Amino acid sequence: MMLKETSIYKRIIDHYSGIWGTEFHLLKWTEGPYEDLGAEFAILEFPPRGSRIMWTYATCLMSSISENRMLEIHIFANDQDRALVEL
Repeated sequence: MMLKETSIYKRIIDHYSGIWGTEFHLLKWTEGPYEDLGAEFAILEFPPRGSRIMWTYATCLMSSISENRMLEIHIFANDQDRALVEL
């Protein structure tokens, strides 16, 4: 990763960790046109914790670093379901 990407990657993970906790799995999707999202793209899977009883899946570096407004997506699920990574 380039320095700028590393900085943004760390900021996204720090943000998520502050909300959903520091325990997570880093997931990669390797089917379909995933290369279009960039090598740094990942999905973070956060288990339920405290009053948050749902699994949380959140993108990391879904948007291009060069875009003015970056977009990340989160999905909440009652059950752990890694098939959601494809979405």
